[in-house]
Amino acid sequence: MKRKPNSCFLNSVRHLLIPLMVSMICLLFFSPAWAKGRKPLQVEFSVLPSTVTAGNTLAVWYRANKPLKNTALYFNERKSYFYSKGENNWRALVGIDSMEPPGKKHALFYAELHKGRVFQSTITFTVAAGDYPSGHVRLTPALEALIKSGKVRRDSKNLRDIYTVHNLEEKLWSGYFVMPTTGIVSSVFGARRLYGKGKRRTAHSGTDIANEAGTLIVAPNRARVAYVGGLETLGHCVLLDHGQDVFTYYLHMEKTLVEAGAMIEQNTPIGLMGAEGIATGPHLHWSLAIAGQRVNPMEWIERSFD
Repeated sequence: MKRKPNSCFLNSVRHLLIPLMVSMICLLFFSPAWAKGRKPLQVEFSVLPSTVTAGNTLAVWYRANKPLKNTALYFNERKSYFYSKGENNWRALVGIDSMEPPGKKHALFYAELHKGRVFQSTITFTVAAGDYPSGHVRLTPALEALIKSGKVRRDSKNLRDIYTVHNLEEKLWSGYFVMPTTGIVSSVFGARRLYGKGKRRTAHSGTDIANEAGTLIVAPNRARVAYVGGLETLGHCVLLDHGQDVFTYYLHMEKTLVEAGAMIEQNTPIGLMGAEGIATGPHLHWSLAIAGQRVNPMEWIERSFD
């Protein structure tokens, strides 16, 4: 005669089996990546420098143990792209506005994984105030009227529509930039300016170098000529695309020496200094923009971003 299992024993078994079965189901459906032989995503960041002066350039690097797509960094409504630097190293350059208030800042890192998944992280750095001088630029009545006409905004927009476009992913420049001309720095980047009878103080968007009319101007590094033209308020100008969202442009020239679309090397002549447009004398206005944000071009002479 077979004995029936003890009911207390059966209840004990049930109490043990039910949690065990639930645990197995959780392992099957919610197991971590290591359970399937995959390592979890790991992304390492570095920020150089960790404290950047307003008006300078910030470099953000990352390494990841898995491929990431469409990586970008968002700061102050501007988008900076990451470019491969070899050995699974990727770098983005971020321009910091010269009028950016000092303090701790946060940028958003964005990346896409397989199957439409998204990875985001916050990058933290500090902005220090720049020591920029203030001045008043006196204008003739004709130049004063030109500023009030709105033509300065129109001409500036013509250039901005070019240097804010994500276009050439190939890096053309290499090493340090060189000075594009000779002379005296008559106005530094970031200087707070009041033009004529205007009441709004702005920050100078480039470096002014003064010398005699006709002084030679050269390319500070390898680039593709993105624009050549004459603008009423800015004179004859040249805009160079150095690749990977780095642009430089040159204003107030009396003559240009290159054609749009040409590939040029460092020290290639691009124009002659003049006093065309809104200018109080012969000089070169030299600007450098990263992903649409203009920064101090002199930093690129003193610091290699390679």
